[in-house]
Formats: sequence, structure tokens, C-alpha cells
Amino acid sequence: MLLSTNPVSSHFAHPRLSASERGGRVVAADLLIGDRIRLYRGGRRQDAVAGLVGISPDYLSQIERGLKVPSLPILRSPVQ
Repeated sequence: MLLSTNPVSSHFAHPRLSASERGGRVVAADLLIGDRIRLYRGGRRQDAVAGLVGISPDYLSQIERGLKVPSLPILRSPVQ
């Protein structure tokens, strides 16, 4: 098994099927963290979700656009 070359990721790389190999379906694991957060946020407003997590809407926007990397406590926030 090879180590991941992604500097942000410290886990082992597992072979996965690409989206095209899955018939074009994109799953959350294919998305960048900001895109995942946007997906899970769904129709909720950024300011509402940011308030629940305890960050500013501007910071959440920067995370979603890939300009900032969130800390683990932010990622582990119990926002449903």
C-alpha cells in the first residue's frame, strides 16, 4: 500500500473507483472538504450554519471556496 502524496492527508491511500468507473456518480469522498461542507449544509444559510459551529460566515465561505482549511474541532462540530 502506498502513502498518500496529499500533504493535507495523513492516511493511507486506498484504491477507489473513479466517478466515471461508477457510472458518473459523484460521492462525497470525491469532493474537496469545502464542497463536502456545502453539500452537507444543503439549503441552510451560511450564517446559520456558521453560528451553530461558532465561526463567522466569512470564514465558512472561505472554507467552502478552498481558501482556508478548517481545524479538526470545526470539522467535528455536531451540526446536523
